[in-house]
Amino acid sequence: KQWYQRRVRAAVQATVTGIVASTATCIDAMAERERYWQEKYNAEHEKAKKLEILYSATNRENTELIKSNIPQGPLLNEDEFFDAIEETLEKMDSLDKNLENLQITKKDATAAVGEKADHRMYNQMQELINKYIELSKQDPEKDASWQVLSKSGETK
Repeated sequence: KQWYQRRVRAAVQATVTGIVASTATCIDAMAERERYWQEKYNAEHEKAKKLEILYSATNRENTELIKSNIPQGPLLNEDEFFDAIEETLEKMDSLDKNLENLQITKKDATAAVGEKADHRMYNQMQELINKYIELSKQDPEKDASWQVLSKSGETK
């Protein structure tokens, strides 16, 4: 019986020794891997710090450049400013008058067309007019049928 117990004890001791050795090897491998990743992290952290410093310096330089390029004082003197305002107001008045004239002309044309609606060619003429209006709204660059007419020079 003692002999059996010694063999069991030797087997357990060998097993435990093997487990301890394997565990020690795993712990060493994990520690090595941890050191590797820590070094990689530190290197990336240093790169990030350098980039942050460069970014701050560049941002500061750009801000200073922008501030130095802003002209000081007014761009127009007082007379030029009021002349520009007056000219713009005159253009707006002119555009308003043209718009009123167009609206009056449109009302007159609509009234005249309404009187002639009973003419025998009215429907055909109205179709042609609508067709030409649609054609005039088309973009010459996009529509192939207009490209020949819109290009200057020789017709190809």
